[in-house]
Amino acid sequence: MSSTNVPRSHQNKARRLAAETGMPYTAALRETAEAPAEPPPAAPEAAPAADVPWQRLWGHTVSFADPRREAEGEVPHHFTGLVLPPAPRSKAKPWRLRVLPRGRTTPIVVDGRRWTTSPRPDTAARAHYDFAKGPRPPECLMTANMMKTRLRTQPADGQYPAAVLDGDWQSTPLYYVHDAVPMPELKGKKATAWQANRTCARCSKWSTNGVWPILEATGTRVCPACTHEVADEAWRDRKRKHCALARTWAAGVLADPDAVLIALADSTSRYNALGSVRVTDPTGRHVHFEADMTVPERIWDEEAGGIVAADPGAETAWAARYRAFADAVRGRRIILATTAYPGLDADTWWAPTPRDLDLDPIGLTVAAADQLGVYAEGWKATLPDTFNERQWGLSTFNLERHHGGTLRAHAIAHDGGLSAYAAALLADMAHGIAPGLDPASQEHA
Repeated sequence: MSSTNVPRSHQNKARRLAAETGMPYTAALRETAEAPAEPPPAAPEAAPAADVPWQRLWGHTVSFADPRREAEGEVPHHFTGLVLPPAPRSKAKPWRLRVLPRGRTTPIVVDGRRWTTSPRPDTAARAHYDFAKGPRPPECLMTANMMKTRLRTQPADGQYPAAVLDGDWQSTPLYYVHDAVPMPELKGKKATAWQANRTCARCSKWSTNGVWPILEATGTRVCPACTHEVADEAWRDRKRKHCALARTWAAGVLADPDAVLIALADSTSRYNALGSVRVTDPTGRHVHFEADMTVPERIWDEEAGGIVAADPGAETAWAARYRAFADAVRGRRIILATTAYPGLDADTWWAPTPRDLDLDPIGLTVAAADQLGVYAEGWKATLPDTFNERQWGLSTFNLERHHGGTLRAHAIAHDGGLSAYAAALLADMAHGIAPGLDPASQEHA
């Protein structure tokens, strides 16, 4: 046998066979050439096109390949695209697949019988998407509510859903947005609200993805690029107003001859131990009263059949301090500074007294506006380094909220204790510049 007519692949097989068995090359060439080729495996019988579940490909990104070119040994023609449902009220055959090729904006129609697909329609499951867990749906697929809020469109009559969007509690159909129809045009206030909800209040940028989020600090809708700047300016504006009120209040306190500053350090509750009490004038220069006003301990006595003082001498001394405290504060305008939170920051405060000491409780009415704590937090507040929208809210500058945490933190660091710190803070409020504001902005607040 002439080797010139034998394919090179057979010649290579013959050489390997001769090397392995030791037979002559011509014999190996003859045996290799005469070896019957294995028959190709029988292709599975294809199901009729009408019985193929083509709708299972809807919503999937499918790879298409031309099997005719592949059978002829050529490079198969292939492309990838999103399979869409038929157009609304379309009478096309099920195998006429509408595909949006990758990189294109308009769909094409292909005959599914002439292409091999991956995945195949008989093995594919219905397409599911999930914003939280993934995969995220393509931008051209939206729920009916998303189309309503973002595009003012709605699914057309007879429009098939392309896929399903899974949520925490329920699943929602996804539709091809370009098959939807416009909703009735909005008029009057509704049209104005529609435009406003999708327009940034600062830069007027239009949202193509629904409404802009509401910024808690201002109650307006702003785009993400403007969020920090708008929130910072809103914070400074509220601080300027708060500091203007604090300055007016502190100046009035310092000018009031009847005002006294009561500093309650480590007071624990409204009806329990008062701790250290110091009464001064608002400047802190003149001390009217200073003592430990912790109520002496009382115990149960079996012989007396009631509660008695654990140390009668200590209770007598406490009663004397109580009377001196009452004389120092009765009839005065009280400016209250306390490290308790909320502690004694209350509209009405009274000192607890044992009933059998013949001491009248001191009814001290402390106006909400005369509690130093409600001004201290806003006066000392500065913008944090890391943006957190909750820190730009109203709570920091809310005069109806009772504050004590800021007084505690700063009083501990102050050498003179709470009383000296409170007096210094009053003077700072009346004449100084608050942290976080430039002098010019505070002067014109």
